[in-house]
Amino acid sequence: MLLFFISFFVVFGLANFYVARRVWQGTEILPRSFRISLTVLFIVSAASYPAARGLLSFNNFIYDLILGIGAVHFVNLLYAFLYVGLLDLIRFALRWKSHPFRSNRTSYLKLKGYLSLAGAVMIISLVVFGHFNTLNIKVKYADFELPGRTGGSQSYKILLFSDSHFSSLNSGKFLENLIQKINEINPDIILMGGDVIDDKPSVLFRTNVTRISSEIHPPKGIYMCHGNHEYIVGISEAEKFLDTVNFNILKDDYVIIDSTFIIAGRDDSAKSRFTGLHRNSLKDVIAPAKDLKLPIILLDHQPFNLSEAAAEGVFFQFSGHTHNGQFFPINLITNLIYELSWGYKKIHNTHFYVTSGVGTWGPPIRIGSDSELIVLNLRFR
Repeated sequence: MLLFFISFFVVFGLANFYVARRVWQGTEILPRSFRISLTVLFIVSAASYPAARGLLSFNNFIYDLILGIGAVHFVNLLYAFLYVGLLDLIRFALRWKSHPFRSNRTSYLKLKGYLSLAGAVMIISLVVFGHFNTLNIKVKYADFELPGRTGGSQSYKILLFSDSHFSSLNSGKFLENLIQKINEINPDIILMGGDVIDDKPSVLFRTNVTRISSEIHPPKGIYMCHGNHEYIVGISEAEKFLDTVNFNILKDDYVIIDSTFIIAGRDDSAKSRFTGLHRNSLKDVIAPAKDLKLPIILLDHQPFNLSEAAAEGVFFQFSGHTHNGQFFPINLITNLIYELSWGYKKIHNTHFYVTSGVGTWGPPIRIGSDSELIVLNLRFR
């Protein structure tokens, strides 16, 4: 874990230095005092997210503001890095140092200024678009018909979502939209695939995230598995909060619904990194459930080892974690890491769906991915 944080801050620091240096050079036409102010602002925004998450203990709107500034900086940094990196590649391809255009210094400084302005406008436009895109929650549907055991027909509308990342950044309008969508769908049961919360319980209480338990009432209950962010927040504190909002945690456990189907939930694989303990094997988790010969819906936050669920005869596995990259072109990377980074896949007789998530990590911004809810209509005959 220490190695991860060291690696992260080294990469983060170098990326910030590269972009800040290019911004300083690209704004050379502007007054020096303005450039210094811009650099200071850049440094403060770069430090805001780590400061809010790791150093600040207060719980008020100032915390929300600092966290928000730092979160948006990640998006700014990503696209600024790509933009100035592309310009450097073009400059290298054109051998810019010997290009005749540089002989006229005034024109050269203007060109750098215009390119810097164009980059700033592009990034701001992406951030604004990405925020509104996050609030536009898409609903997707899947229908399955299975043999029943009760002699009559039964149907269930199951709502699945993952990665809500409830926090001071994912509350307010986002939470209002989510509750409205859920009530419009009117599901029989809600299943959540981990990373439900992403902040201290004190922050969640202050930002009224608890309203979700008073405003949605699926008759068959709300069930969830843990994600890695429940462990990042602190698993004990996270579970106390989740109990407060009446979310039933399936932690290497399962529950039987109306003697018709089974919901199983795995503890997250991050457990070993944070506690030194290992989660149970999937075989051990569902062995008693398999004896009942009922369809099993499995919640497993991180979509690794899909063949394991297929080998165990799981009917449907629901996962999240990837966010489908959340920001283009990171989805190209997640496609390389995961066998299924987003969407549907069938292996043998097991159906898999990896969601891009309904919420966001860090900035409440999506570019090249959607916030989504999945409605699973199960009919038994």
